[in-house]
Amino acid sequence: MFGKVSGVLYIATLLLLVGCADKSDDQKLGDNSFQIETVILNQNSEGCENNSSGNCAKIKIEYIELKNLPDLSSIEKINSKIQKELLRPIGSEKVNKNFEELMQNFIDEYKNFKKEFPKAQQEWEIERKAVNNFNDDNILSCSLDRKSVV
Repeated sequence: MFGKVSGVLYIATLLLLVGCADKSDDQKLGDNSFQIETVILNQNSEGCENNSSGNCAKIKIEYIELKNLPDLSSIEKINSKIQKELLRPIGSEKVNKNFEELMQNFIDEYKNFKKEFPKAQQEWEIERKAVNNFNDDNILSCSLDRKSVV
């Protein structure tokens, strides 16, 4: 029993020492000198004014953008990666070049559906988010969330 406890204490001490090691050689994002801005984009189809109609398509995209990082290439890589994930096609296999195109393609798909099935009472809704969870000098953590009601 004592051998197991001392083994656990040894491993815990080793992990503590490794976790507290000086990491001055690590590449840093900067002395928290960067800024994080949240961008929110919304687009609705016709018929969304009367929210109870059930005939509407809504799309919302919310994402973060890094600004003012001394290393411009790092900003571009991080922002590009976030946007690339959020730009994945919705429904069709059309590749979207930007958020405006993504939102318009979604609204157009809804309009085409309504032309084909004019009596259908459906509300389509897409929400995509990339939000900041945590950041310090060495770490930026964000989460991506996708929600759809079609």
